[in-house]
This record gives sequence, structure tokens and C-alpha cells, in this order.
Amino acid sequence: MGRAEEPTPARVTVIKPRVVLKIGEKIVDHAEFGDNFFVARIEGDRVWITGGTASLARVEVMPYDEAIDYYTARLQMDRSAENYEARGAIWLGRGEYGIAVGDFTDALALRPRHPSTLLRGVAWRNLVGHARSEAGRQAGNMTGTEVGNALSRAVTAAAGQKEKENALADFNEAIRLDPQNPVAYAVRGDYWREYHDADSMERAIADYSEAIRRDPKLLRAYEARSLAYAWKTDYAKEQSDLTAAIQLDPDSPHHYFRRGKSLVTGGNSEAAIADFQIALKIDPTNAAVLVARANLYKQLNDVEKFLADAE
Repeated sequence: MGRAEEPTPARVTVIKPRVVLKIGEKIVDHAEFGDNFFVARIEGDRVWITGGTASLARVEVMPYDEAIDYYTARLQMDRSAENYEARGAIWLGRGEYGIAVGDFTDALALRPRHPSTLLRGVAWRNLVGHARSEAGRQAGNMTGTEVGNALSRAVTAAAGQKEKENALADFNEAIRLDPQNPVAYAVRGDYWREYHDADSMERAIADYSEAIRRDPKLLRAYEARSLAYAWKTDYAKEQSDLTAAIQLDPDSPHHYFRRGKSLVTGGNSEAAIADFQIALKIDPTNAAVLVARANLYKQLNDVEKFLADAE
């Protein structure tokens, strides 16, 4: 970051791993290397992100417009796996997945057992979505006849197959290299969960469960496994995972909101309202929670409370 008298950058990029976001001395969230934030203001050694809800340490970020050039210059002086991985992570955070794959591949050429294997898998996984979107756009021109419609479906289904295989290969290799790393299992679980079929969802649940077995405090694994259970309409297990998430992160309104919605689906309106109340106590202006509670009051024919939330 520049000095205090210099202009405040519009955005910053995180340049340290596992950075904490704080309100005062309270940790409210985490950010990873390459994550980007819009800046509200700078106060002393803290950078407040847009919305003013949390701040990061100034030494853990740099202006968004300077980050790529900074690591490119570092690579000119030191072509190390660490510098390639750092620049790759920044490209990944900006949605430049193909470029990120190149940097992670260079990192792995220098150090085959480098953690870039997992990050490259994430980049490949994201490229699957890009390939399918592009194929869908092109396939749209084929529709109109029975043959054209069938060809369109085939083109879209085949798109991203290479990237999909590369992503899974990298995730498997990351686990082989470090089978004790719970995050690797959680990330591979995310890969399986993106393919909305019963077999893939079971694989996702198995990976999240392994991640939790290795680290019972891994919040992201509970959050993600709850989504897999929701897909299976196993609401009791979804709610159980969300309860675990609440125990690990009691100040997040999102977990109460999601558990409340699950309780509504399961017919437990009273408990759902209680969860919505807690979520709104944490974040009184959360529109999604207000809408959900209003809709529930409407279902319960509680007109007065429905109108109060609907305002």
C-alpha cells in the first residue's frame, strides 16, 4: 500500500494467505491470496472494504492495478515456484483462469510437489463453466429442428470435458501428495457437487465428510455438505450441518437464514421464525431474510406481521 497521503485505491488485492477480516478486534471473515475488494476508506494500518463492514491489515493487500505488475517484476528477478503461484492466484481471483493455469503449471515445473496442484485444479474447474457457456452460445445457432436440437445438446454436454478431466486429475494428485490436507478433500467435493447427479453428489458428500473427519472445525466443509444434502432433499442432515456451521461461526446471519429456509421446507415454521429472528438481530437490514420471514408469515395468515416485513 502507498502512504497515507496518497490517493485511496478503488480496489485492493490480497497478497498474503489466509488473511483475517476484522471489525475492531473481532474476526468476522477470512480472505485468501488473490481475493479482491473494493475500498471504502483507509484508516491508519487498516483498509476498510466497501460497505464499511470489515477491514484488512494494510500490509496484507496492495492496489489492484499494481498486483500483477508487481509479481511479474518479481518473476523477472526470481523465477521461483512461489512467485509463479502468487501471480497465478491473482489471475485466478480475477477470473483469468487460462492464464492462471499457465502460471501454476510453471510453478509445478519448478517444484512438482508444490501446492499449486490444488489451485490449478480450481482454475481448470472454472474453465469448465466457461467452455460450457461458450458451447451453449454456439449450440443455440443449431436449434430449430429435431436433428439440430440433438446436436446442440451433444455439443453442450461435451464442452469442457478436457478441462473437467484435468481438474479432477489435479485434485486427485493434490490429495495423493498431501492426504492429510482437509481442504483438498473439500475442494474436490466442490468439484463433484457441480455435477447435479446422484452419483456425483454422493462423491461430494464423501469428500466433505473426509475433510470434516480430518478437521472437525473446517467450516466450509459443513457449509458445502449441507448444500449437497439439500440437493438430496435430506433436510434433517442439511439442518444438522448448518447447526454445526452456526456453532463454528455464530455471528453469520447466512447460516441461520439457510437453516430457517430448510425448516420451512420441513414444516417447522416456529423454529424457522426463530432462526430468521436471530439472523435479523445480527443483520437487521438483510433483505433476503426479511422476504423469507414475510413469506412465511403470509403462509401462516399472519397478515399484520406479513405487512410489517413487506414494507
